[in-house]
Amino acid sequence: MTGAYTKNTFKETLLKAYYYIISADGNIEERELEIGRKMCKKEGIDEGEFQKKIEAYKNDPNQNLIDSLKTDLKKLSKEEQVKVIAYMSNTANSDGFMDALEWKMIYELYKNELQLTLEDIIQMQRQIPPFTN
Repeated sequence: MTGAYTKNTFKETLLKAYYYIISADGNIEERELEIGRKMCKKEGIDEGEFQKKIEAYKNDPNQNLIDSLKTDLKKLSKEEQVKVIAYMSNTANSDGFMDALEWKMIYELYKNELQLTLEDIIQMQRQIPPFTN
């Protein structure tokens, strides 16, 4: 697997996870969008590509989105998986409160699907927006 392939898979998975978490409660907040902009800047994701992907995900049935997200996450390295989950957590917390559905979705992914540790996720959360630029 080439580095470019892995990088693109990571970015696409990150955008899919981002959309999945911002749409979870049916209400997209400005703070969630701000995290998305900071995430794109930090991860080198073009703003136009970001908008294009988000629009495409709006037309994807929720079950298809979660199924493909689970599959894509499993293709990433552990560090990339942790980073995606950390971004999901920071985004869910960005409005000051993590909805119970958001927490359930994140927990299912990191604990049940990927067998990641909460400690690794918390450590990564401190290294990404909104805690860094």
